[in-house]
Amino acid sequence: MAARTPMSSDMSGYSHSLSLRARHGTKDLSIIPTTLGMEAQRIWKRGEPRQAPAGTLLDGAYGASYCSIEFGVLTDLPQSIAAALTVLKPHSEFLQSLAEDGVQFAFFVGWFSEEQSSGGTLGVKLLQDLADLRISLELNFYAPDQVKP
Repeated sequence: MAARTPMSSDMSGYSHSLSLRARHGTKDLSIIPTTLGMEAQRIWKRGEPRQAPAGTLLDGAYGASYCSIEFGVLTDLPQSIAAALTVLKPHSEFLQSLAEDGVQFAFFVGWFSEEQSSGGTLGVKLLQDLADLRISLELNFYAPDQVKP
């Protein structure tokens, strides 16, 4: 299993992690990392036995297919998303085709606040580029007392 992507920290009072997640009820999503030339950190097909990230078997089977690809992070979140989009844009027809077949894409952002409040701005152009590739944005915020050193 690959090591966890390092988080970025800047002067905005937060650090972050960024990954592309794909979900579908039944489709085998292994074509995604293969086509993108990237490694999936987590991937499974519907019906496979559930496993913890460390590989320990869990009860039950997965109810849907899933793929997660981590991206490196830059100084701030908008820069990290822009860099990831630069990698994905050459594959826009492939991603849009999968989206039309029901694959749901999202950038998952882990936002680790180092202060009581932190923030940032995602510009209109960046948001339009996400929409053009049919990529949603999932934000998971972690307060300072939840951030582990």
